Amino acid sequence: MNTRLLGTLCMIGGLAYVVSAIYASITGLENSPSEILLGLAWALGAICGWLGFILIRGTGYNIAVRFLSFIPIVGLTLVFILGLYALFTGADPSDLPSIGVGLVIELTGIVLNTIFAIATRALSGWRKFAPLAVLSGVVLGGVLTALSQGAINGIPLCLGIAYGVLGYAVQTAVFDPQPLIQPARG
Repeated sequence: MNTRLLGTLCMIGGLAYVVSAIYASITGLENSPSEILLGLAWALGAICGWLGFILIRGTGYNIAVRFLSFIPIVGLTLVFILGLYALFTGADPSDLPSIGVGLVIELTGIVLNTIFAIATRALSGWRKFAPLAVLSGVVLGGVLTALSQGAINGIPLCLGIAYGVLGYAVQTAVFDPQPLIQPARG
């Protein structure tokens, strides 16, 4: 897979989430079809971002850790599928409790990937902190929403920016598709 393309798609998804937050804050219309479409673009972009981060070996080379690195993708896939369901049926996404489950799974995966990326030191420089930016986006977004008493959709706003950072980290990283060859011990 092309990590530059995955990173670009992640940045586009992050931008879509920022536009969604601004649109909902200005118009006061939440869960409109246009906002759901922007949310779907975010979910697809975020999936691409995490796939790219795994491909650039952002969580290291350990097979168990790499397997666990797919947890946010599972959560985002659930959110995407339920978002499509809400779009086609006209249901309110906030009335679907399974979306909350998907977001909790995504958040759990973000925490794990943040720990893996920092602990393994597989990437050099600022790129190893890209998952921490996503985790910080959730926290800062919640604080922004609380401080504005819900007038600003802080989580989509900050999370969109954070996924833009993750996408940029994936897009600009050097990708070596060759597996790491371990010398034989003998």
